[in-house]
Amino acid sequence: FFQAEDGIRDQPRARGLGDVYKRQLDIPIIAGINGPCVGAGFDLACLADLAVASSSARYQVAYVKRGLYADLGGFWAIPKIIGWRLAMEMMFTGRFLSAEEGHEAGVTNYLVDDDEFDSKLEDFAKEVASGPPIVKKCVKLIAYKTMSMDYERALDLSAMVLPLVTLSEDRAEGVRAFLEKRDGSFSGF
Repeated sequence: FFQAEDGIRDQPRARGLGDVYKRQLDIPIIAGINGPCVGAGFDLACLADLAVASSSARYQVAYVKRGLYADLGGFWAIPKIIGWRLAMEMMFTGRFLSAEEGHEAGVTNYLVDDDEFDSKLEDFAKEVASGPPIVKKCVKLIAYKTMSMDYERALDLSAMVLPLVTLSEDRAEGVRAFLEKRDGSFSGF
């Protein structure tokens, strides 16, 4: 609820957790889905940058069953993740997607057996975390900021951000590691 000059309105805030989750976190977000992923959970999974699911996962836009819509940003993210037609079907009907259907539609990067879920999620998180932090922050910024731009504007924005990376200690370490045929040890600077 939000405060207005004439008192409290009984309208929920559409910009809350979804806004913070997507826009404010400049680190890679990995969703781990190991069971039903419905309503706000499905919104947040679709807002994540990456996802790993077990074969027990299933997905639903449950809001429509309660007279609501995917208000944590799912209305924006779900069509981008699974495509317009399937997203509209889910948002209009509330039908479930199986783990396999969700994976085929692009909800997850990896779909694993239930007994492999924890180890795959941990291994994937370590792999993502092992690279240079400044590059990942820039990749996320550029990817989201240029999503609706034309190619030329996207290149212009990239050219503005590129010096942050090329002048970083992480880039110098990356070059040294390459020349020395070893993994890099990145600091985020």
